[in-house]
Amino acid sequence: MLLDAAVVTRCRRRVHLDHDPSAVDEPRASLDATAQRRIADAAAHRRWVADRLAEHHSVDWAEVSPELTAEQRVEATLARLREHAPLVWGGLLPADTPGGRRGGVDLLIRHRGGYLPVVVVRHKVTDPGGGARTSSLTQPRLTAARVDPDRKVRPQSRDQLRLAHAVRLLQAAGLAARGRATGGVIGLEADAVVWHDLDLASWPGGRTAMNEYDARFADRLAVARAAATAGPPLAQPSRVTECRSCPWWSTCGPALRASRDVSMVLRGEDAVALRAAGVSTVDA
Repeated sequence: MLLDAAVVTRCRRRVHLDHDPSAVDEPRASLDATAQRRIADAAAHRRWVADRLAEHHSVDWAEVSPELTAEQRVEATLARLREHAPLVWGGLLPADTPGGRRGGVDLLIRHRGGYLPVVVVRHKVTDPGGGARTSSLTQPRLTAARVDPDRKVRPQSRDQLRLAHAVRLLQAAGLAARGRATGGVIGLEADAVVWHDLDLASWPGGRTAMNEYDARFADRLAVARAAATAGPPLAQPSRVTECRSCPWWSTCGPALRASRDVSMVLRGEDAVALRAAGVSTVDA
């Protein structure tokens, strides 16, 4: 059982259905035109950023071809990392089989005897203000980062959780940089790397991004394993924002309507709170 970074921000019931052998024949909706366009735009943005970085760092640049098989991509990535390539684009890291995780990262940057992960996203990662740690695309390394007087970090928890996943993969492979867990994000503006200290207790309750990731990943892994082994399901249907674009809504939707589940009128955490108070149906 190997899961990628997406599971930590994904609905728990979706994780169950994705790994439940008995759900193979259940109907699933295909991606709509809007979702397809969003995916294509994100891919084009990543390619644009890669090309700009390659122009700035032609000597230090190494790229792993997406045309290779998964096994070949891992081998090619390891070859670049063992050569201590300063910048590696498109790498696929070895699976962490004991930990149950797999995945790659857009950019790996050599730092302190290992590598730091950087993800490229097509959304804003800063707002006007000050305090963010940034480095330019011409100097994308953490050692060049400075406190930016013109930008403050825009909270994007999914970015930090993706970086935490990559850090755990690097650690499992013995390829992580020494020191605090750290990763970078290149956003929609695509003019700087915004660096995140993933060991900083900046999450609610004094948690760190690494703490939050570890708890969420362990939960999703347990959900997936229970589904794959026909154990008692650890996640039940409940309407959340993700349902609007989920391929499993054609399965969950009718079940929720039939049971008149409270999430059909109050979704997300509101529904969770009502269930905890003993109110689980629209009628109640």
